[in-house]
This record gives sequence, structure tokens and C-alpha cells, in this order.
Amino acid sequence: MSKERARVRLRYIALCQIFIRIFIIIISALKTFRITLLLLLVIPICKLHAQPGGGGGLVIAGFYNQKLQKINILTDPDIKMRSFVLQDSGIYETFYFQQLRQAKKNISISGYTHDGFVLPPVTYYYGGRYRNLSDQRILIIYKHDTMMIDFRGIIGENAGGYNDKIDSIVIQKGYFKCLRSTDNSNYSGFLRNGITPYVFHTKGNTQHTEFLNYTDKIDTTFLREDNLTPLFYQQRAAHYIETNETTLAFADIDKAIAKNKGKTTCTDLYLLCGAYEQNNQYDKAIESLTTIITNHCSQIYWNKDMAPEYNYRRRIGLYVKNKQYQKALTDYDSIAMLPTIWAKAYFIIERANFKMNYLKDYKSALTDLKTLADTSEGKKQENNFINADIYFSLAPAEYYNGNEKDAYTHWLKAEEMGYSASSSGTYPTTYYDSLIQQHPTIAELYLARSIAIADRGPYIGWGDETQECFTKAIADIDKAESLGLTDYRVNMYRANDLYLLKKYTEAMKEINMAISKNDTIAQCYTTRSQIWGGLGNSKEAQNDWTKANELKKK
Repeated sequence: MSKERARVRLRYIALCQIFIRIFIIIISALKTFRITLLLLLVIPICKLHAQPGGGGGLVIAGFYNQKLQKINILTDPDIKMRSFVLQDSGIYETFYFQQLRQAKKNISISGYTHDGFVLPPVTYYYGGRYRNLSDQRILIIYKHDTMMIDFRGIIGENAGGYNDKIDSIVIQKGYFKCLRSTDNSNYSGFLRNGITPYVFHTKGNTQHTEFLNYTDKIDTTFLREDNLTPLFYQQRAAHYIETNETTLAFADIDKAIAKNKGKTTCTDLYLLCGAYEQNNQYDKAIESLTTIITNHCSQIYWNKDMAPEYNYRRRIGLYVKNKQYQKALTDYDSIAMLPTIWAKAYFIIERANFKMNYLKDYKSALTDLKTLADTSEGKKQENNFINADIYFSLAPAEYYNGNEKDAYTHWLKAEEMGYSASSSGTYPTTYYDSLIQQHPTIAELYLARSIAIADRGPYIGWGDETQECFTKAIADIDKAESLGLTDYRVNMYRANDLYLLKKYTEAMKEINMAISKNDTIAQCYTTRSQIWGGLGNSKEAQNDWTKANELKKK
């Protein structure tokens, strides 16, 4: 019964849409009335309320002139748009239209391209405080027409990535108010003739109609100087910094400070830092950031405990640009003393790499990474990417300290732990290309490169290029074996690559040889289970899968 009712409803909606379009054509042809309409065509949406995550906002699919000819907002020089957000602390301008023009491409929302415009949920500008709904206005000027649309109740984040959507806006003179229900499950509406605008929405099986107000007069009093708050100038300054218009940015920062009775807020300091950095005035940017650190400012609203680390990291970046590497290291040490550090293991790896890359302090880096490896090894899991990163960084520290043998062992260990499996790029393989060019007789480097090549294979699809990947990997395994590396790993990795090439009989031969060399390795049984599956023997596949799990528990 409910399905039948849904089908009837969809047919009703389709008929309504057809009626609306016919109505538009008739009015246009007769020219009896001035064409003034805003279409909001029916789309099914879920119940949307604010929640953490992505989505929300309003998509406007297309803009049309009064002859119902579509306007290309990317290229038409006659159209100008400004968008604003109203909130408790005042109003500020957003720059979505300008950003769209600069990008010179259609908007992309939730993976789909729209030939139109988007108003994101206002949550992004509420400092991380989630709001159900937002009030946004668009001021449109097109040739001789000026139009203001007051969107009340544009949905906030996020409800599974859904957005409100307007099929079309016909640009016309006047000020339109468009409301949205907070609790409806389906919504539609249109502003008809500029005289009787209304929306209707459905709750349960009952339709509710609500008439709205329309006036010819455009209200721009909210843009008067005395109505503008510091936030207006701060948001505009942020836009100017992004577009590298730093002179305008500094002017707006000064206006924000003046509006705030001469007080420089944390927001102003972050903006000054960004503007100075954009101008390559790193000393002044560092000075602003130092005041930020002293004043315990935060731009991380969802977790203020992370603010000190964020501020130090930003100053580290400025010190590096200013070639003040020792001061940057001091900030790394300051982060190390903080009670809360995001991903501490990765921080230690990052600091060690900084020591190697900028200070050439391989000894201190080696000490840090060895200590980290010793504490992390006990928590090791199969394909543990953190441990993989540790050993991938430990290897060059050992190498440049003269411990080349340990370095080769740990480069290989990093790959065995899945270092390249976390990267779809070619960096790890080219990294080993360089090492092998310098050390062409080191077997571990060939086996490490073979794993890196094979890990890259799935990222590039399953065509000829992928097959070439696995073939190259096998060639490197053969080379490693010829250079004296003959333990079970040679056969295990060769078996895996042959399996991926669907050469199941050859793969089985190799994996049996690997197990004969070492029958305590879970990965060998996992690989053989997959090979049995390729050969169609589900019973043996299950047996080996069980054996692999038993070994993992030991």
C-alpha cells in the first residue's frame, strides 16, 4: 500500500512540474505579466539536521534570464553575485561566486559535478559549533536587474552528505524570501509571478502551504558601515589572503581591530601571520605567531588541547622558510614537552627526519628512532604502518651513521611491514631505484623494491600495466635470490606475485617451497589459502586460513 502511495505521489509531483513549466511558457508568450519567478523543483531528501561530518548546504543547479535562457555564471561578464551569512555576532560576506570564477570550473559536491553554484552549510564559519540551519543571502546583479534572495533555513551539516537543491533561479528584480522546514521529509516550492510566492512541504501524509513575503525593494542596510562587525572584515581579510591580495587584507585587519576598539584578537593575529607569510615577511609572521603562542590562542575549535601543537608546527614551518633550523628544532622540542601530542610516534619520526634533512644530525635522529622502534616493536601487528614508517626512517639514519648493513635490513623490514602498501604513488619504488643504482649488489634492496612494486600494482587497476608491475616484482625477487638471499621470503613473495598473475600452479610450487623452509610464518599459509581458492579447492583454502590464524595468535 505504501509503495502504491509513493508511486501516486511521484506521478503527482511529475504532473506538478509539467504544469509549472507550461505555466511559465504561457506567461512568457502572452507577456501578460512580468516574469518573476524562482523555481524550487521537487527533490526527495532525507530528514536533515546538523551533525558532524560532510554534506549540507544548498546547491543551485542553474541561473536563467527572463527569457528562460541559461546563463553561464563562469563566463558571462554581465552577472555579478555576492553571498552573505547572517549569524548572532553579525553578518559576513562569503566569496563562493568569486572562487567559482577563479577556479573556472563547475562545482563538485559529493563526487558529482553541478553546472551551478553552492552555498555550503554555515557550520564551517561558526567555529565548529554545529547549527541546524543558517540564514544566507545572495545579491545578484545581471544587466539591469538586481535581485536579493534571502534563504532562511539552509540546511547545516550533514545527514549523509545530502544537500538542499534548487533546480533553477530566474534572475529578476526584487527581494525574495525563501524558507525551509526543519522537520519535513520532502520539500518543494516556487515563487510565482513575484506576487504570490509560497512553499509547500509534506509532513506524514499532510501537505502544509505557507505564503511568503515579496517586495520590489532591495534591502542592503545590513551592509552599512555601522552594521558591520569585526567578523565581516576578518572573513574578508581571510579571502584576500587566499587570493594574494595582501594590501586589501591588511586594510581589513586594521578595520576589524578598529571595530573592536583597538583590541587585536587571536583571529586578527592569525590573519596577520597569514598575510605576512604571503608577503614573504617571515620575521613579522613569526612575531605574530609568537604572540599567538604566548596568548594561548586556538584555531582548532573541536579540540582546543591540540592548539599549542598546531601553533608550534606552524611556527616551525615559518622558521624553515626563514632558514632558522635550530629555532625550528627548539619548537619540535617544545611540542615533545606538551601533555597532549597528536600521533606521538609520527611526531618523533617527523622530528628525526627534520634532524636528518635540515641539521644533518644523523646520530641524534638514530637515537630517537631506535628508542621508538624498541618501544613500538612489542605492539607490532601485521602490516603495522606505524612500525613500517619507523623502520623506513631508521634505515637512512643508520646508513648515514655508517651502519649500512642494518640500514639494508630495515629498509626491507619497512616494506615487509607494509610501508609501500599505504602509498599509491611511485615514490618508494623510485627511492629504491636510487639506492640500487648506488649499491647494485645488495640483495635486500632488490627484495624491498619488489615488494614496493607489487604493492603499487592494485592502485593502478588490473590491466596490462598491473601485470607488468607484478612481472617486474618477480624479476627483482629473482635478482635478490641470485645475490644470495635464499630464505623463505624469496619464495613467499614470488608465490604471491604469481598468484596475482593468476599463475596458480607455479604459485603453489613456490609457496610450498617457502613453507618447507619455514613452517611457522602465518603469511605463508594465508598466501597458500588464496592460491587454493584460485585453484578452486575451498576445503584446503579453509584449512590453511585456519592455520594462519592459529599462528597469528602465538
